[in-house]
Amino acid sequence: MPITTGLAGPTRLADLIRYGISCGVGPSLVILQRRALDLRKLMRPITPDELIAELAAGVDQAGAPLIAGVHIFPFGGLSDFLDWRTKATLAVTTE
Repeated sequence: MPITTGLAGPTRLADLIRYGISCGVGPSLVILQRRALDLRKLMRPITPDELIAELAAGVDQAGAPLIAGVHIFPFGGLSDFLDWRTKATLAVTTE
């Protein structure tokens, strides 16, 4: 069954926590709050790059991808998302 994974785009952790509180996603918020203990992480944008790479590497025994695609939610704002997407696309095409 094809599955599309949803991930947060580039977002400051504080913004993601604030969004989670307003949406009521309690269990997921616990993980974010643990990461928030390091105040430096609250101010830096976090990106889904590593997680996307791990998902892309996942294949079954026949070599077929385990997921059909990834949907990125631009919680950090559309402009930041588009800048990140451009940089990520350039990195993939030049490697």
